[in-house]
Amino acid sequence: MYNPLLSYEENLRQGPSPEWNSGGSFPRLCFKGEPRYSCLGVPLYLPLGIPAGPLLSAAYMRVALAAGFSMPVYKTVRSSAWPSHAWPNVLSVQTLSGGKHSIRPEACVVPLGQDSVQDAEKRGQLSITNAFGVPSQSPDQWSHDFLSLPQQSDLKGQTAVLSFQGSRREGENWKDFLSDTERCAHLAAQAL
Repeated sequence: MYNPLLSYEENLRQGPSPEWNSGGSFPRLCFKGEPRYSCLGVPLYLPLGIPAGPLLSAAYMRVALAAGFSMPVYKTVRSSAWPSHAWPNVLSVQTLSGGKHSIRPEACVVPLGQDSVQDAEKRGQLSITNAFGVPSQSPDQWSHDFLSLPQQSDLKGQTAVLSFQGSRREGENWKDFLSDTERCAHLAAQAL
């Protein structure tokens, strides 16, 4: 869903990339009957979701929910707007040959090329890492966006999870960080 050839901000604005499911290869999970599992009292078809990293907004969350994932996690939010690390921040992980006498191969990260993303064979062998820096929209933006998702009562066997964290700013101490974490927890609770 995330297009690594675009910046984080471009992905956030443009929503899920249509190329991620070209050819309809992404499976859709369909469930019958009643949910068999539970997490914190929420009935779930499967205790399986998508971590916060690639689900930047409600648009991404809707795609994950429509695909049948029971617990997709909205991108981690903060108590104030926080910028992403500069692009490129999604890199290909490649194994370097250490020579014929090497005990273990070494890995390096390199910027993704368009051919790695568009070529189906190369895409199937792709391993990536990201360095977004846990960016966040402002609380007004992310709370409004998260609240646009279906309500829990409308999600049979699924739940939309909101991830949050505190922010440690330069010149602040541990107590300031804990206070910010508490503030962000209160903001997140209000959005639920």
